[in-house]
Formats: sequence, structure tokens, C-alpha cells
Amino acid sequence: AQTKSQLDALLSQDDKHYSLRSLKRYNQSLRPSNIRENLEDFKRIKSLYALVEQPFKALELNHEGAIYLTRFVERNRLLHLSQRIDDTRHVSLIAFIAYQYFQGHDVLADIVLQSVQHVINGVNADLKSQRADNYTEQHHALRTLLLQTKAHLIDPLEQISKIAFNQDLSAEQGLQRIRELLSVRKQPIAECCHTLVEMNAKWQAFEHDRAYFSALENKSRPLQHRVSGIIKSVAFTGNPHLIAAITHFQSKEVIDHAAPVEFLSAKECDALTDDNGNFRVSLYKALLFLHIAQALKSGDLSLPYSYKYRHLDDYLISEQQWSLKREDYIKQAGLEQWLEIEQLLFNSEKELNASYKRINQLILHDKTPYITCRSDGAFQVKTPKLADKEMDSISQLLPHKKDIAIQDVLAIVNQQTRFSERLIQDAPRKQHNSPEQHSLFATLIAYGCNVGIARMARITKGQSQAILETIAGKYLHIDNIKQANDCILKCIDDIAQPFNLAKVRHTSSDGQKRNVDGDSLNANYSYKYHGAEQGVSSYIFLDDRFAHFYATVISSSEREACYVLDGIMNNAIIKSDIHSTDTHGFTEAVFALMHLVGVIFAPRLKNLSNQTLYGFKSSKINKNDFITPKKRLNIELIKQHWDDLLRFAATIKLRHASASQLFKRLNSYSKQHTLYKALKEFGRLQKTLFILNYMQDVSFRQAIEKQLNRGENSNKFSKAIAFGNNQDILFEEKEEQIIAENCRQLIKNAIILWNYLYLIKLLHADDPIKVQHALATLQKANVLAWKHILLYGEYDFSPKENHDEFNLADPKIITLIHTKFWEAKIAS
Repeated sequence: AQTKSQLDALLSQDDKHYSLRSLKRYNQSLRPSNIRENLEDFKRIKSLYALVEQPFKALELNHEGAIYLTRFVERNRLLHLSQRIDDTRHVSLIAFIAYQYFQGHDVLADIVLQSVQHVINGVNADLKSQRADNYTEQHHALRTLLLQTKAHLIDPLEQISKIAFNQDLSAEQGLQRIRELLSVRKQPIAECCHTLVEMNAKWQAFEHDRAYFSALENKSRPLQHRVSGIIKSVAFTGNPHLIAAITHFQSKEVIDHAAPVEFLSAKECDALTDDNGNFRVSLYKALLFLHIAQALKSGDLSLPYSYKYRHLDDYLISEQQWSLKREDYIKQAGLEQWLEIEQLLFNSEKELNASYKRINQLILHDKTPYITCRSDGAFQVKTPKLADKEMDSISQLLPHKKDIAIQDVLAIVNQQTRFSERLIQDAPRKQHNSPEQHSLFATLIAYGCNVGIARMARITKGQSQAILETIAGKYLHIDNIKQANDCILKCIDDIAQPFNLAKVRHTSSDGQKRNVDGDSLNANYSYKYHGAEQGVSSYIFLDDRFAHFYATVISSSEREACYVLDGIMNNAIIKSDIHSTDTHGFTEAVFALMHLVGVIFAPRLKNLSNQTLYGFKSSKINKNDFITPKKRLNIELIKQHWDDLLRFAATIKLRHASASQLFKRLNSYSKQHTLYKALKEFGRLQKTLFILNYMQDVSFRQAIEKQLNRGENSNKFSKAIAFGNNQDILFEEKEEQIIAENCRQLIKNAIILWNYLYLIKLLHADDPIKVQHALATLQKANVLAWKHILLYGEYDFSPKENHDEFNLADPKIITLIHTKFWEAKIAS
């Protein structure tokens, strides 16, 4: 009862209690003032979480459940929540507080990682600048020193050597001559030796390690302003030496030489004491923050109250549950065929040996015109271009003398699919209240076309900003938009299925770099892709009919391979048989998991001959073989951890955790985690089988190229749709970025479906030539075209009462220009 009353106090609108009105979304900026605001909110949420921790654990809510109830709280007014007489409001508030607390850990950890990375980048830039600044000076000094050394040291030494070994001189005569020589050159020799000592001291001062620690110490203060409060507020677990240092830092106001240093390297420990024997406190703190950031990324540290930075085992099906319900999990995940590892490896060995033999026979008999082999074992594989071009026929069939407004496309597609019925408000009790269609379409376009809510309201008649913001807040969220997209995908699938002659469904994914307009913890700096701006990568999935079935937004520094399985596993309409990516989407671990989930992974690998080929036995190059295994597979490692691999795959297939979550944490443990090593080892087997098949089958290579080319065309399609704001993403939070990307995907699918509907109608035309052409187009499913769609709106040149709102056509302005009045203004 006490907990309920305290939760009800959150719904109060007075200033005596903590209120939901005072809890804001976490800021995405790295400015110290914004970080302090985040910390204040986090501490408030932390105190509230202490109140609800036990009931939250009793609820056993997963991440998705917590998000669902959190949205309910965020998108309902305090009055509506307070008026509910059942326990719904209390459960929702508990989930909301827990979600905000866990999300707070993620945000603060992201701030630590980005702040530390900025310092590392700054230190490296300073070192580079120092080397550049000192180069000319050092070059001149070294040239002068060499000339002095030759004149004042080397030449005298040569003369002394001649005197010392002159047999015609007695010892006394020789000594006397040496003394005379040195007395004459005493001063120049002393100056030259002094210059040598001075130069040596300067070089030691600019030695890399000393310069690095000095630069790091200089940047410690701004890093402390950003990170110190976070380290003192967040709960860590993991490396005991680092935990001891963190605990000491959290408990002490002043850090001195008694601080724990066991987590530091010997070189770092030595650097903590300056030349005067003083403890370098600023350097210690900077090194502590750097090690915390590295440990968070490597898995040595984890955050138990977090969604992104927990320990790997917290994401997997627990070992206890796995041992109790292993057969049920295997059956639910559809992994029965992989149970017998001995039989699986036996069949794989036969297949692998046959593939090696077959490719070598083809090369030996000169039946592989597109493969070039060299004597050193390197090879080059070329793929001949396809004769047909997919985009030739579709545009001729579509209307080119009339522009179809994008809002009309959405309206027509909605009539056929009723996708708007999926965009309903979140509520524990179903409230099927959909918004007015025109306002909903305006909001979808505002997000998907990158126009923005405020500008869409200004350029659209009959739509206010308040209405569009309400629709965006209540009805547009990731799950709803995905369900709406699925309605359109289902219709595309139903239309295209009878005409598509492909026996397998070939899908692909590709990332597209985009700048972010503002501060975002999901973005990062990359001069190559974003110049001086921050940016992200829109990661998009589509099939061989240009149906876009999954989209997300990731930091452009992240490896796309972590998200390949997410797109495959999170769609109920498009079932992929073969999936292709470029090299950025490939890792050996992805090969392993794709095989276990039953999808053929077919990436286009850059520099294919650089990939290591594996075999079951030690490599013995036959004199007639061109392609041979370079390394032996660790079969025992695969066998030993096969049950763990099945548990890993079941976790993904049963959606206990997303593949991207698991991969990002597993990649952190890559150097020491045996599960990751076993996963890579099994992936090396699948990768080798793929490469050998890829080399043998020209049509397979062409199919991969063709599907990836579809992805490139889709990227152009995406740019055309996201025309607003110079294509820079308007939103700072990752969730809103994903919402905008999914709105854009919905618009793309709506245009694709409109094209299908138009071609279907042509099949009933009276002109047999048009019918035949439309049928051929549908069979090839090349329906990606958008030039007939009016995305930008129409110009209005009708007479208006107030066409010069700011009265800029006033003749007095021209008079002012001619009188050059501004010169007097500047002078004054």
C-alpha cells in the first residue's frame, strides 16, 4: 500500500512530490551542462527504482514488455493515468521507472565511451601536431649538430688516433701533441658535447610515451567534468582490480597516491610520478576513465542494470533453464537437425573434400575461364556482367505524363491493405482509436520524407503542429509501423508470388551513411563519410522483388555484421533462403549463425583470395591442386562447445535476445571467450564451403551481384524519398531515428505496391502488347521506380490577398538601397 501511494504521488501535478512532469528524456549532448541534467534525472530515477525494484523483479518483464508499458505512460496524460481505478497504472509506472533506470545506465555509459573516445582522438591529434611542429626545428638542429660533431669531435678524434698509433713518436711526445690539440679545441668540444646532451634531453622529452601521458594529462580536466559524476553514480561489476579502483574513486573526495593502481600497466604506473616525485592526480583519473571505457567495450566490466552493457550470460537462455528444458527449446527453435554434431561434421567433411576436388578439377581442365590462379597459391575470381538490365522496362509502362501525389499513393495503398488500422495507440487494454487519415499520412510523410513535424504543419493546409505531434507521440512507434509495413508486404507478396519464377527468395542488406542534424549518442564522427558532422548508418533489408522488410539505424562506426541476423529474424512475411551483404556485413560468426537458422549466407567478399580456406586435415598441397586449405579446423573445439552454440542459436530464434545484442557483447569477449572461438571455428567451415561453391558457380556469383545491385538502387530510392533537410536526420534519439527510417520504409513499400497495382491493372487492358509487357515485368519483379511519384508537393500560383507577408516589395526599400544608408549605419 505504501508503494502504491508513493507511485500515485508521481501522478501529482504539484511541486511537493517528484512528478512524471519533471522526468525528461535523457539528453544526447556531451556538453557538461547537459550531462549534469542527465545525472540529476538519473539520480531521481535511481531513488524511485529503489522503491520499485522488488515488485519489478516479481513482474519478470522482459525488455519488450517494459518498453510497451513505458510507452503507455509516456503517451498518456497524467490525468488519464490517475483516473484508472485498477492496478494497470501501478504496473505501468513500475515498468516505466525500471525502463528509465536501465536506459539511464545505457545513456551514461554511451556518454563515457564517446567522451573517452573524443579525448583519445584529441590526444592523437595533439601528438601528430607536435611531431609536425617539431619536424622542421629538429631537422635544422640535427643538421647543425652533425656539422658541429664532424668539425669539433670527429676531426679531432681522427687526428688523436693518428698521433696515438704513430710509431715514430714516443709516448711522451704523443701525449704532448694530444694535449696541445685538445687545448686548442677545448671550447668547441665542450660546446658540442653540451649541444648533444641538450638534444638528447629534448628527444627524451618528446619521446612518444612521455608526450602521450602529458597530452592525456592536459585533457583530463574536461574529461573529468563529463565523466566523474557518471562513474560515481553507476553500478559496475566485473574485473576486481578495476572495481576496486572504481569503488575507491566513488568513496573518496580527494584522490592521492594511495589510490589502487593494479589495473594499470607498469609503464602507466611509472608515468604517475613526475620528475619531482609528485603523484599526477589528473593523469590517474584520465587513465582510470580510459580503462573503464575499454573494459566496458571488452566485456571486462558490465552494468547489471542496463540493456546494452550487461554480462553476456544475462542475455542467453540461462544454463539452468537450458538443462531443464533443452529438448523443448530445441524443438521450439527448430534446431532438431543440428543435434547430432558427429554426423553433421562427417557430412561436412565429405562435402568439403568433394568441393576442393571439384574446383581443382575444373581449374586443371581449364573449365573456369573467370578464375586466374598463380603459382604462389593466390587466385582471382571475376564475375561476368549480366546481359539484362532490370530497370529498362518498368518506367515505360508507368504513367509519365501525370504526377501521382504521395498522399494519394498512401491513400490507395491503405484502401487495399488497411495498414492504418495497425497504427493504434498503446494501452494495456486495447483502445482501437486510429487518428484521422489525412493527419496520419501527413505525419508519416513528415517522418519518412525527413521534412519534420513543424515544417510539415507550416506547408500543409488544415494540419496543425499540435495535431501532428499528438499523432506522432501516440500512434507512431517502432512496433506499430512494422506491423503496418507487414500489411503492405503481405499484399506485395500475394501479388508477386504467382509471377515470380525464382525458386528461392534472395534477400540482401546494405548500410547508407547519413548525417545527423544535432547531437546524438547513436552517431559518431567520421571525416570520410560525414566530414565535420556526426553521422549514422541506415541499415536496410530488401528481397529480390524490392520489398523492403526491415530497417534500423546504427552508429556508422558499428560493424553492420552484428545486425544481419536481426533483419532475418524479425520479419514474418519475407522468409529469406539466401542472404547477401557486402564485406561490412560479413564475419565468420555470422556464417555460423546463418547456417544454424537455416539461411544460406552469400556475401560479396572483397579481395577473396585473402580469405583463409580451411580443411579437416592438415594442409598438404598436391602438385596438381591449385586451391588447397591453408589451415586446419579445430574440430574438437566445435564438438566441445556445440551445446553452447545451440543455446546461442536458440536464444536468437526464440527472441530471448536480439542477435545484435549478443554479437556486440560476444565480440567484446573475442580474445578469451571460448563460445566465440567455437562459433568462429564453425563459421570458418561454412565460409570455406561458400567460397568454393562461389568460385565454381558463375550464375551464383551473378545472382549475388544482381541482388546487391538492387540494394544500390534502393539506396538511390531512399535518397529520393528523404529529400527534406538536405537528407540529414532530424532526430537525436536512436528510437526516433528508427521510427523515421521505418516510416521511410513504409513509403517505399507503398510506392512499390502502387507500381504493382498499376501493372496488374495493365493486365486487363485491351492492348495485347501492353498486357504482354506488363506480364514480363511482373515476372521479373523489377518494379523499383519513383519518378512518376510527386514527393515534393505542388506549387500554388493562385492569387492571394497577402502574397508579400513581410512587405518586401515596398518601393521605400529600393530607395534606401540607392541612398546607401547602411554606410552611415556602419560608420556610426
